[in-house]
Amino acid sequence: RDFKRQFQTTPKQWLTERRLEKARSLLEQKRLSVTDVAYEIGYENISHFIKAFKQRYNVSPKQYVLSQRQEV
Repeated sequence: RDFKRQFQTTPKQWLTERRLEKARSLLEQKRLSVTDVAYEIGYENISHFIKAFKQRYNVSPKQYVLSQRQEV
């Protein structure tokens, strides 16, 4: 309860958000594949990672990578 009061979210949601932020950062660096990024941030199920990423950023990890390439 103290955690939720402090951060206005559950510990699980907070952790998921931090992991997805790290994933986005790793994808921006363009050094790792989507699969490698998923494993790096602790997802064992790639499709679960893709679903969570898409839910958070409204774009799949692969689409995010491709959009970053177009901006350069």
